[in-house]
Amino acid sequence: YVPFTQMEWRKIALLTEDGYHYLIRAYHAQYVDEIHRRNTYVEIISVNNPLKPWTIRVMDRSFLHQDSLAITDFEVYLGDIYILDYHSGVIKFDITAQQTILIVGRYRTDSGYTKMGIYSNNLDNEFLLVLAHNHSVIEIDWSNQIKPQLLTKYSIPDNSHIHDLWCN
Repeated sequence: YVPFTQMEWRKIALLTEDGYHYLIRAYHAQYVDEIHRRNTYVEIISVNNPLKPWTIRVMDRSFLHQDSLAITDFEVYLGDIYILDYHSGVIKFDITAQQTILIVGRYRTDSGYTKMGIYSNNLDNEFLLVLAHNHSVIEIDWSNQIKPQLLTKYSIPDNSHIHDLWCN
């Protein structure tokens, strides 16, 4: 990864997993300088000792074995980390007790989605994924990652702006 020469905004989340505390920082493609928009990344930083934080992993395009990574959304939900790549879709990560970062799921799409919402009741393995861009919103049952099912597709007026997605 390379440092950005311009950055307007980044998203930060906290995660506690197996007694460890992590600060997760995601750099979104639309908020960095144009030359680096296809090379964004997520940093996972251990903050068990807030006076001595240390970076465990930088998840960039080389970590994912991709030619580019343009992060458009990022969520931490029920102990997992989700990033939405504009070019390849959703990538789901987990941090093991040994502090190893594992890719545990992918929902592949090249449709240029810019926002993501996630919901699971954590009781009957139901897992909903909602993706949106400037003219549609889709709802996917991702309970079975091998055979995800499109539940609903909503059309919205062209060039609409979607600020955030919530689902339950």
